[in-house]
Amino acid sequence: KHLAVDPSSRYMAIGCSERLFTIYALHSRTKLKEQASKSLELHHVESEHVIALNGLIQKMVFLYPSPDDEGHIILLLLVIIKGKTRMLLYEWETGSELKQIRPHSIKGHLLEKSRQLPLLLIPLTLKSSFILVCADSMAVCQGILQGSPTFIDFNNRIDEPTELHHGSGRPLWTAWTRPPR
Repeated sequence: KHLAVDPSSRYMAIGCSERLFTIYALHSRTKLKEQASKSLELHHVESEHVIALNGLIQKMVFLYPSPDDEGHIILLLLVIIKGKTRMLLYEWETGSELKQIRPHSIKGHLLEKSRQLPLLLIPLTLKSSFILVCADSMAVCQGILQGSPTFIDFNNRIDEPTELHHGSGRPLWTAWTRPPR
């Protein structure tokens, strides 16, 4: 159900709808070219690690590291545990043993009630931050790597339906396409 690739294309994460996701370390383009030049069967995955968790995976995305720390890999999961959405953060350095990857906190960061079921999670290229889009608000989340994330609300206006709207409620933000990285 979930697929995420880190900004450097060195890692990929695939997640079921609940209880399980896998992190893959991918071979470099150089290694793949080497395999192809030797007419070998291409093996894209260098190693993998399956991680179990107790909850329903709602969103999975890799965040951007700071420009001076490109070897830093950051994976963020929004997981619903006992009816409440929590942010689970996984961090490691490129080349680290995948079996050593653990979440920052087993409980994660609890999202406040108004942000429990976000529609979109959009990674930003600055400060490993992201935008959380909910039905009636948008906020930039900063400081998640420091352990105490803060949300800065913006664009709290409510857009009225246009003549193209076919729903009975207010229009919602949706993701039809993803911008290229």
